[in-house]
Amino acid sequence: MICFGKNAVNINKYLKKGDPILLEGSLGKVEAYINKNGKAQAPDGDVILEKFQFLGKKSKEENDSFDNNSISSSDYESKDTSSEKAPDISRPLIVKYPVIKSRKQNSATIEWENNEVSDGFIYFGLDTTDLEQAGSESDKRSHSISLTNLLSDTTYYFSVRAVDVTGLYSDPLFVKVDLTLPESVTLISPLDSVRVLEARLEWQKVMAVDGYRVQVKKSGVQVWSADNVKETHVTVPENKIESDSTYTWTVEYVKNGVYSAPSNEGSFIYTKWPTTFEYVSDMQETYWKNGWGDGNKNLSEDGNPILIAGVQYDKGLGMHAAAEVNYALDGNYDYFMAVIGHDDEANGGNGVIFKVVADNDTVFTSKPMIWGEPGQLIKVRVTNADTLKLILDTNGDGGYDHADWANAIIYKLSAQGVASRSNLVPTTTELIGNYPNPFNPNTTIEFNIAKTEFVELNIYNTMGQKVDVLVSEELPSGSYTVDFSGQNLASGIYFYTLSTSTFVATKKMILLK
Repeated sequence: MICFGKNAVNINKYLKKGDPILLEGSLGKVEAYINKNGKAQAPDGDVILEKFQFLGKKSKEENDSFDNNSISSSDYESKDTSSEKAPDISRPLIVKYPVIKSRKQNSATIEWENNEVSDGFIYFGLDTTDLEQAGSESDKRSHSISLTNLLSDTTYYFSVRAVDVTGLYSDPLFVKVDLTLPESVTLISPLDSVRVLEARLEWQKVMAVDGYRVQVKKSGVQVWSADNVKETHVTVPENKIESDSTYTWTVEYVKNGVYSAPSNEGSFIYTKWPTTFEYVSDMQETYWKNGWGDGNKNLSEDGNPILIAGVQYDKGLGMHAAAEVNYALDGNYDYFMAVIGHDDEANGGNGVIFKVVADNDTVFTSKPMIWGEPGQLIKVRVTNADTLKLILDTNGDGGYDHADWANAIIYKLSAQGVASRSNLVPTTTELIGNYPNPFNPNTTIEFNIAKTEFVELNIYNTMGQKVDVLVSEELPSGSYTVDFSGQNLASGIYFYTLSTSTFVATKKMILLK
């Protein structure tokens, strides 16, 4: 039940969450709205503490008027108002509810506005009944007062009043400032197993803490951590994570040597950009259809630099849904990669759906990409495909659908050092060996993969330390060779391990210099 004033009535059947309303109390009229808990809340987000009389719901037609006809007099409990004292309109009024303009570790700035030029006073304390004056400003309508030396991990109540040249005071308005520590840190990005080229982890700042501890895990096993982090972001070193692997991460804050509960888990898929590739925008298409206008290579639909959520890309396709571009691959490529998103130049619409089709098989479909959302990095396998189709769907609304295949590339595994030895499909996964062995400084490792799956091939020293990663990605079934150079390693015994979800094998090799 939503209630206001003494003799409150049930008006929840007339109001819903988000409705703008007008209230009147001893200080005059105040604009507010109904929050999700059915309480009157000021536009800045602070719940109104003083009791008010409900005047009506704000009219949609006029910004400064309220629809008093939306609730009839019969909806109120009858009361005798003959003895009530009319508001003293000669006193100054606070017409803009006090808001917390900024909040730092041990300080806060409160802003409010009076109905006339007058003095402003602010009081604070640990509850609403015992407040001390904390600051004042003279001869202004709009006031902004900063309070310092506040105690962290504490909840304060502030009160503001106006006083005019005749010495008349307004009634106080209260605002609550919560400086207590949260139970845990809130993560910003990356979340939900998005692909990233750089594992930059970001989270929200917690006031008045000594630092943060970050932990990164793969399949529940910690692979990297950082303690006493002072910023609200870290970048995981590349040598601690492997391409096309999924990682989870959490953050804890520390205060006086005590760690908070871990944050909810974030997750990401680290993805290495290939060393050798072709930009799709530099290739000759076999078919080009754009939904509006001509579309562009290396520019947006309207001919501007490609820009997705404020990030600019030098290469790519700028188009308008519904659109389709086709390319002939002739079985020569293994992966297509791009950053997909709605271009910043067109604000609106229901979003654009991106599809990748290889030989008439849809191998990737995005969620609707909405204006303002960060671009999404995608990596799609197209091994042995003869044709590639890049399709943009309108998601039911053809307006404002400017979309980009930013930095779109295509590449083959053999160019990354992984070569296929045969067209025959092996029946078992096997680590065959390396030749020559002993070697100086180069050798070639052979292995078979029986089915398409994620494959890792790593080099270790006799201490069990990983010294190189040769393969860390999904491979189709086939026979492969990988070249390894010990140019920067000392002479000695080394081990190489091939692993998949169902297979692990290790062999020894000797480097003689």
